[in-house]
Amino acid sequence: MAEEARERFLRARLRTLAPLREDAEREWKTPFYFIQGADPQFGLMKAYAIGDCNSGGDEWEEELKLTQQAVQAINQLNPKPKFLVLCGDLVHGMPGTPWREAQIRDLKNVLKEINPEIPLVFVSGNHDLGNTPTPETIQSYCDEWGDDYFSFWLGGVFFLVLNSQLYFDSSQCLELKQAQDAWLDQQLAIAKGRQCKHAVVFQHIPLFLKDPAEDHNYFNLELSIRQELLEKFHKAEGKLMQLKEKIFHALVQVSKRCFLGIAIRTLGESIKTLRWSFHRPLDASWERTPTDSDWWLSPLKKLLTDTTV
Repeated sequence: MAEEARERFLRARLRTLAPLREDAEREWKTPFYFIQGADPQFGLMKAYAIGDCNSGGDEWEEELKLTQQAVQAINQLNPKPKFLVLCGDLVHGMPGTPWREAQIRDLKNVLKEINPEIPLVFVSGNHDLGNTPTPETIQSYCDEWGDDYFSFWLGGVFFLVLNSQLYFDSSQCLELKQAQDAWLDQQLAIAKGRQCKHAVVFQHIPLFLKDPAEDHNYFNLELSIRQELLEKFHKAEGKLMQLKEKIFHALVQVSKRCFLGIAIRTLGESIKTLRWSFHRPLDASWERTPTDSDWWLSPLKKLLTDTTV
């Protein structure tokens, strides 16, 4: 049983996601949805509250309870989502810091309660790899959560998971960044050649917040790297560019609110999204979002049944 639970966190191997097979999942069949969240980041709330995000974070009871609430809510969904993806900063403790191992252990103990029929997909963030990742920190992440970048097909949609830290600062692992670049070029060629219904990219650091030409800051990628990736995406598949414009701002909101969910439903040529928050905002300037499950279950059910474009 322990080995089976461990394998749930290691499905991303050999640059794909087991047990999904391309030959079975490449063709579009019917609309479906998945759940996206980010930054469960066990330990952040106290660190933020005391103003010490670098070395604070020795308590995470609140994050634990709220993530349990998220898991319980996801398990109520019918029909079930095709998968749950967490887009980085799984825990707050940086590599080599105190409490990190305990945070990972407690997060896994919560996530293993998710219905086993719902695959788990993990994306690496800066707190998972370090702001300046190294081969050692990346390998440590892969030992815990599976590959740091990979692709998979599901229901005729091509999904790509990227390690955005390699675009943020690859000074200590340039060869690994070059390897991801070469792999991404191959994957985008596949997306173009197979004429997939949609292509979806997951990464922790968004390319931009509001405008592709905006200045570089802590919350987006450097402009030249951003432009290079946007050009690659656009050349590979025009639909991917359209999709990105529709959901990128939502992805930004995910990564800055600890655990915010997005249900994304594919409807032929269109994408619909619904957002909700399980964690209370950490800053009074953020809009307060109800956490009662009835509040979001009702609109989510409407999203799953609405066939209008």
